Order: sequence, then C-alpha cells, then structure tokens
Amino acid sequence: MHALETNRTADVMLSFGAAFAGVAPIILAIEAVEWFVTGHWPGWSIEDGLLFVGVEKPLAYFNLTQFALDLLTDLPLALGLYLLGHLLFTLALRIDP
Repeated sequence: MHALETNRTADVMLSFGAAFAGVAPIILAIEAVEWFVTGHWPGWSIEDGLLFVGVEKPLAYFNLTQFALDLLTDLPLALGLYLLGHLLFTLALRIDP
C-alpha cells in the first residue's frame, strides 16, 4: 500500500470510529429519556440497529454459529456502536504510513 492510500484509509477509519463512538452516548441518552417517560427500558439491540439500516438478522446453518450470532446481535446498540468506534479508532492509530 502506498503512503497516501494508507493515510487516507487511516483518516476514514478515524472518522468512522469517532462518529460511531460519538453516536453511542446519544442513543444511550435517547433510551434513558424513553425509560424516564414510559417507565420501562427500551433496550435497543444491535439487531435493531442493523434492521434500521436495512440489514436483516443473520442466519446461519450451524446451531453453534447461530447461537454466537444471536449473542452478538443481542448486545445493546449503544455498547456495540461504542465498541466498534473504539476498535476502528484504535486500529487506525496503529496503521503505519
């Protein structure tokens, strides 16, 4: 990879990482307000977030694989976005030009 391409990739990863990690507290705040108003926690999951952007729940042919995918998609959406953002940001900082 050329240095220019590497820098561009790192910049994109930093941008997406910061955006994902920045959106997570907003989603958490929306959930908290909804909890305060309705009296019950909405509990948006990663599956709900994937459905929001048009990605259906992943289906697998093996029971263990399906179980693992179910666990992954049942994580709270705010936590998943924060972890994804942190991961992208950290990986971008480790890219050497």
